[in-house]
Amino acid sequence: DHRLMRPGRFELIREVELPNREVREKIVEIHLNKVSKNFKFDEDIPKYIAEKTNGFTPADLRGFLSVLLLNLGKREKFHISKEDVDEVLKEFRPTLARDLAYYTEPSLKLEDIIVDKEFANALIEWIKDNIENGEKLLLYGPDLPYISKLVEALAGTLGYRFIKVNASSLHEFLAGESEKKIQKLFDRAKSLAPSILYLEGIEGLVEAEGRVTYKQDETAFLNSLLSQNYKNVIIIASSEKPYIINRQTLEKFPFRVYVRLPTREEIEEFIKKYDLDEILDILIDATITHTDLDNILKIVNSARKKGISVRDAVMKYLKDKDRNYYREYETRVRTLVGDSYDRESGTILWS
Repeated sequence: DHRLMRPGRFELIREVELPNREVREKIVEIHLNKVSKNFKFDEDIPKYIAEKTNGFTPADLRGFLSVLLLNLGKREKFHISKEDVDEVLKEFRPTLARDLAYYTEPSLKLEDIIVDKEFANALIEWIKDNIENGEKLLLYGPDLPYISKLVEALAGTLGYRFIKVNASSLHEFLAGESEKKIQKLFDRAKSLAPSILYLEGIEGLVEAEGRVTYKQDETAFLNSLLSQNYKNVIIIASSEKPYIINRQTLEKFPFRVYVRLPTREEIEEFIKKYDLDEILDILIDATITHTDLDNILKIVNSARKKGISVRDAVMKYLKDKDRNYYREYETRVRTLVGDSYDRESGTILWS
């Protein structure tokens, strides 16, 4: 309430920042030294815990260590290892993440998905080079579920906090409520840094080009936030229809990358990984998405269980798909939106 800020009341606001890595390490050392008679640990354990606990408050650190020591005590184990720390971290959520429905621990790494290795390396290097400046990246393509898996795998591989939200879910019909949700997202991403804030299907939140609708307030507010740089926060948006996004929002993403369909090498990797040589000739030159590959694996497993022809099941699935759409998409949309990924150099450049 702004009335509380009147003279004679709360005239000043001071933000107490979360402890940085060095401070977290000292806090951990203090707590562990108190129990050093009962629990032993290597010299690098406090530093390791500090590196793994971005976004933790001092109370979070104390609570985390209590859970860690309690688990060890139940197993009558009195030496703290990195494996013990990692096990507790999987379940322990810091305060800032507990009341944020969109926060999640990445369950994927790049090694877990089918991906073009050179393309993945380019994304990793771009994130490392630009996270300090808080740059923005738009990933677009006809396969939104795969793009979401890719972003989660990037966060998991880099060890960053991951905040994912379907952009359309941020819309509220009550005036000002959407803006509050958007602001909270950005504030928490900043507090949990280094982090990746992922806006899935951003066209669901913002105005379409050339139209004025109920989304205009959210669009203006989001654009104002995207105009700022959040240190150690990478903002990634995804879209299946980037060509309908209004120009003001689109320009907030100076890096725009087309996520292409699986290459021949990726399909071969998929065939080898899941021992699917019997359908190699069907898939190797097919126009399919990464999500198609996931669906085909389910179809193959189901066909094998039922004892029916795997080839017939896969061919039926492919027959029902409109492949011309994907070919036209790449030609038309990349021309309209631009593509920052230079395949010759394997780097991401300014659009």
